[in-house]
Amino acid sequence: MELGLASGPASDLLGRLRAARLVAERPAPAPGPGRPTTRLYAHREGPVVLALDLRHADWRLAVCGIDGELEILASARHGGKDAGAVLARLRVIVAREAERLGGRAVAVGVAVPGLIAGTRLLGATMLGWRDVELSGVGAGLPVVAGNDATMAAVATARVRPAAEALLHLVLEVGIGGALVDARRLALWASGAR
Repeated sequence: MELGLASGPASDLLGRLRAARLVAERPAPAPGPGRPTTRLYAHREGPVVLALDLRHADWRLAVCGIDGELEILASARHGGKDAGAVLARLRVIVAREAERLGGRAVAVGVAVPGLIAGTRLLGATMLGWRDVELSGVGAGLPVVAGNDATMAAVATARVRPAAEALLHLVLEVGIGGALVDARRLALWASGAR
């Protein structure tokens, strides 16, 4: 209903998404008497993205389908001081999980607590990392990198689309945040995020 489609075009679109193995339907739990209904899910053979959350002292790797649901695949603590060693280890883990997914992984998203330009981490104070290229962690898959607070702000804005503006603050080891205005991320003048 959020798309504003009438039932005919919605049924056609749903049929094409099912045929492309992007979505699947399952019976929805019945809350009581009435007509049975179904619920949409990401197709179990559909494309996925590997989501890497690299934090101050640890990391988590998850898989995410088009439904936005995350399933944690692996996590561990890291020493953090040697960016090259941490990223080399993560590259091996990403490659292993991408292979296990049998070609379904189409990209890797990397969230880090620092200033990002493209796939380059300009600086992460709490990690002690400066000028680190993150694209190699994708093990051959395309990589999209972003500041962890910024990525969280964009995700929150998409879950709450009625908000005209959203200021998202993260208070963890340090403080971070982002402003989403009219569903668009407000970037720094430098273009960094």
